[in-house]
Amino acid sequence: DCYGKFPPDATCIVTCAAGYAGEPAVYTCSSETEGYVGEGPFCTSTTTTVTRSTTTVSTTTTTSTSTTTIPALCEDIPSGMGMDSSGCLEKYNGDTCVVSCMGAYYGDPVELYCDAGTFTGGTPKCEKMKCYEGIPDGFDNSSCVGSEAGDWCSVSCLPGYFPKSAIWMCGEDGILRGTPPVCERLWCDETFLPGGAGVNFTSCSRPFAGEPCLLACQRGFVGEPA
Repeated sequence: DCYGKFPPDATCIVTCAAGYAGEPAVYTCSSETEGYVGEGPFCTSTTTTVTRSTTTVSTTTTTSTSTTTIPALCEDIPSGMGMDSSGCLEKYNGDTCVVSCMGAYYGDPVELYCDAGTFTGGTPKCEKMKCYEGIPDGFDNSSCVGSEAGDWCSVSCLPGYFPKSAIWMCGEDGILRGTPPVCERLWCDETFLPGGAGVNFTSCSRPFAGEPCLLACQRGFVGEPA
């Protein structure tokens, strides 16, 4: 209210600012040298001052150290032909597992114990299955003797038969399987018979291989049969 006024008769009212209370005061400006002259106002704050007491709490932190024992992992898992050790994966100290033979292999299973990161108990003795059953009789089966699971062998016709053969297989169960060949007997060609006048070849007409036949003299000839 006191800005922009000039002497000698300028007056203005000065009031308390916001947040304060008091009677307004009048100021007068009589000359440029003296400026505004007046007194007051006397203002009292209307804002309530709240004093807060802050309590500082001292916190003591205690650090404790604990020791955790991690069981040792057994990583020396046994392996070998026909050996199934899948049950021994992720085994720790104190655990047990069984290693056995699988597929075409046979043998007694072995229980292992995980002791301080190492398996103890040995390993099974796995042997490949051999075929002792299913070997056909009446054929040449010599190539099948001692065959192991997964092996192929030949079953052939015996001597005295037209040469034929069939492939057989030794199964994982120890049994030989296949279809035997159809064997036909060989017969003897008459052209290889001894010739001569008066020889009777009738009983030796196309005999099968391995069969005997009798050569005799024809009528009108004399001689011992052969």
